Amino acid sequence: MKLNVKNLLSQEIGSIQEDRFSHPLKIEDLELIEPIEGKYRLIRLEKSIVGHFYIRLIAKINCARCLLDFDFMVEAEFDREFSQLPGEEFLPIKDFKIDIEESLREEVLLALPIKPLCDEGCKGLCPSCGRNLNLED
Repeated sequence: MKLNVKNLLSQEIGSIQEDRFSHPLKIEDLELIEPIEGKYRLIRLEKSIVGHFYIRLIAKINCARCLLDFDFMVEAEFDREFSQLPGEEFLPIKDFKIDIEESLREEVLLALPIKPLCDEGCKGLCPSCGRNLNLED
C-alpha cells in the first residue's frame, strides 16, 4: 500500500497529512476476514516524514488447545520514519510515495498471540482419544 506524500513534501516543516484507509492485505498462512482498516498521521520534518499508524483487522486463527478456528481481532499502533535521503535508519520515499505494505504485515504478525486461545477456559483435546473436550455436555 503506497501513500502519496508529494503535497506534504511541498509544505512547510510541521505540516500534517491525515487520512483513513481500507486495504486488502495478504499475509501468507493467515486468513484475513476483512480488509485491514486503519488511519495514519504523517508529519513533515526537516529531512524526513514521521508517520503514526493505527490498524485493525479480524483474522481467522487456530486455537492452540482445541485446534478449532476462531476470529481474532488485531489492533496495533506503530510509528515509522521515511526519507528521500539514502540511509538505513529511514524507510525510503520513492517517487513521492511511501510504501507501508511490509510495515503493515510486520505489525499484524507481531500483534498475533504466540499461543492463541479461542477462550481462556478452553479445555483442549482429550489426550487419549483426541475428542474436543469443549463439546461435551
